[in-house]
Amino acid sequence: MKANTKVGLFASVHSSEVLADCNYSEHKITKLFDEFQPDIICGEVRKEDYENNAAYQGPGEYRRYIFKYCKDRGIQFEPCDWFDKQTIYANNLLSKEDFQYTKEYALIMDEYMVSGKKSTVPFNSDEYNNVVRKKQDFQKKSNPQIHKIVWEERNLAIVNNIIQVVKNNPNLNILVIFGAEHIYWLKEELSKLPDIQLVFPLDRQRVSSGSK
Repeated sequence: MKANTKVGLFASVHSSEVLADCNYSEHKITKLFDEFQPDIICGEVRKEDYENNAAYQGPGEYRRYIFKYCKDRGIQFEPCDWFDKQTIYANNLLSKEDFQYTKEYALIMDEYMVSGKKSTVPFNSDEYNNVVRKKQDFQKKSNPQIHKIVWEERNLAIVNNIIQVVKNNPNLNILVIFGAEHIYWLKEELSKLPDIQLVFPLDRQRVSSGSK
């Protein structure tokens, strides 16, 4: 990898309703993508699902606009997600955990939404990432085994998939699009890679900073 390999991170909001509530649009998002000028997009889709054209290929935004964006602009799409049946089962358990009904967790979630919505690009900011970390630390303290399966094991696999794409494609602009709660982890791990320029958030990235 050389220094002119650029890796952008974009925190995706799965719900179009939440995005609309932030007075933001997917059209504005694609304008950010155009500014970054990606050669490759790494997305929240499993390789086996993408290659087999499965009924489920990532969160709704992929079928709404991301796949079309890649097709219309001739951009290579690399599926980089990972999960298995155990991940799905643990995630369902996590959604039923009693801590979700505590006052402390409710306060974190209030901060979570406020910080996400006030970001220049919704849910794309270091301030929001810090709240996500706080939320997941709370979940880890409450049930470390489930947290490990849902977040740690999955994120490690995702990072490894992305790193392989970066290594195989030097000197290109690689845009990584994942759900907002993954981004703080991805940023922390990808920043350890030598000889890349990591761009986050995309709203602070301008043509003058060196994109093609």
